[in-house]
Amino acid sequence: MLQELIRFLAVAEKVVPRNSTIEVLRNLCIKDGYVLATDLELIARMPVPDNRSYLIPFGIIKTVLKSKPASIDVDLLEPNRIKINYDNKSVSFPRGEVADFPNLPEMDFQSIGEWSKEAVMLLHSQLPYLSNDELRPALNGVYLNQNGSFSSYATDGHVLRVISEMDPAHRCELQEYSGILPKRVIQLLPRLVRETVSVSFSEDYFRFELEHGLTLYSRNVEGTYPDFARVIPKEFASSVEVDVRRLRNLTEAAKAFANKATMASIFEINEDLLSIKVENNEEDVRWESSMTVDHLCGDGLRVGMNLGYLEKVLDGIDGKKAMWKYNDGNTASVFVETNDDTCSPMNLIMPIRLPKEEDEDG
Repeated sequence: MLQELIRFLAVAEKVVPRNSTIEVLRNLCIKDGYVLATDLELIARMPVPDNRSYLIPFGIIKTVLKSKPASIDVDLLEPNRIKINYDNKSVSFPRGEVADFPNLPEMDFQSIGEWSKEAVMLLHSQLPYLSNDELRPALNGVYLNQNGSFSSYATDGHVLRVISEMDPAHRCELQEYSGILPKRVIQLLPRLVRETVSVSFSEDYFRFELEHGLTLYSRNVEGTYPDFARVIPKEFASSVEVDVRRLRNLTEAAKAFANKATMASIFEINEDLLSIKVENNEEDVRWESSMTVDHLCGDGLRVGMNLGYLEKVLDGIDGKKAMWKYNDGNTASVFVETNDDTCSPMNLIMPIRLPKEEDEDG
């Protein structure tokens, strides 16, 4: 059972809660030929060659395995103790109640397909764009759409990132599905998936089947995902090409002088010049800079931006150049890479309200 426990330890470290007030959750459960770990939101299970039922405190088994033993053996002692023998050492502890450990979800699961490693990594790339607001749980996950194509959406309510092609190499086997995938399982999957992962869902859980019989169960995200289609313009009147690195550097420089609460700034596009201004009225500080832009098509622009949100958008662009598409300063702007890579995300950012120019002059 040593190799099975070693494999499972890496997963259990991400699942077993460190400071839970529910003591039984700080254990691994061996039951009916499986080892299990859970924090009630995420459940990990893997087969082991032991059909007995008992609990092992996670801290103890982690310490034992850290010593890299050549062998391990578990004795169930009378009346209520357990002893782990490893190499020429042993450790014993009280025997907990297996009946107190949460049961696996007993429900029917329906397959939504088999995802490739590449699709899993694209999902993982969406994590920085999720919200951490516990009052808006739907924004804590990635929205998936497998109806006709495989796309994903991530937003914190200010920035929306869309990957319209999650399977460019056509290695996934997909069933029609749309729903919200929880953040924690997206964080965990990249280190566990070698080639593919089978995914299914039920009314309350996702299920992920991996190598060595490892199965993850993740509780579904509650809530309704926002109607993102409403804020994505169907077409754009204007566009301009920007140097991503240069714009990122100026955004970072501007943040140092901006109001820390609002991170407000003013961007103006006029012919081949992009001007950035910060007006920090609280500290009576004014900052400005500019950079050249290329291939302006349509009208110029004056728009308010939150520098922190813009920085997040720019961090998600891998290419050297990006096309900034817009209609006016009151609607969303979109940044897309200038290459033809179908995996390249669309990055949408909402503007912030600016005072009218005549008010500023007054």
